[in-house]
Amino acid sequence: MKRGGRRILAVTGVLSIGLAVAVVWFLAQAMPIGTGYVAKYLCTSTFPSKRDPQVVFAEDIKPVNPLAKLVSWDIDTVGQSVTATAFKVFRSKAIFPQGCGCTLLAGATEASLREQTFFKAGAGLPPPSHPPAVPWPKGSAGAVDPATDCGPVTPWMPMPPKGFRSRRSS
Repeated sequence: MKRGGRRILAVTGVLSIGLAVAVVWFLAQAMPIGTGYVAKYLCTSTFPSKRDPQVVFAEDIKPVNPLAKLVSWDIDTVGQSVTATAFKVFRSKAIFPQGCGCTLLAGATEASLREQTFFKAGAGLPPPSHPPAVPWPKGSAGAVDPATDCGPVTPWMPMPPKGFRSRRSS
C-alpha cells in the first residue's frame, strides 16, 4: 500500500474512533433523561389518569421524545410502577404511591418514597376537604367534560380600557 493510502486509512480510523466516542458520550448523557421521561410520563398517564399505556406511548411520548425509539418499558400493575430501559444499561423507574402522585426514583429508594405522605391525619389538622358535588379541580366530583359543560364563558384576557392604544399602533 502506498504511503498516501496508509495516511488516509489512519485519519479515517482516528475520525471513526472519535465519532464512536462522541456517540457513546452523548448517549451516556441523554439516555437517563430519555428513560426517566418515558417512565414518569407513562406512570402518570397509566395509574392516576387511567389511560392505555400503548396509546400514551404512541401518541404522547414518541412524537416529542426522539430517544423513545430506543427505550423499552414495562408496567407493574400490582406494584404500580413503570420501568423504562435502554440498551439494558440505562434504567429509570417511576412509582405511584397512593395519594402522592407518580415519582421518579432518583437518589431515593422505593421503600422511602412509598412511606412518604403529604398529609398526616394525626397531626392535629383536619383533612383537606373538597366539595363532593363540585367538579375537579375545585372539588372531587370528577373532571368536567369541556365539550358539553364549559361553564360560564369568560374572556381569556381582560379587555383593554376604552381609548387604549398599543405602542405598536400607528
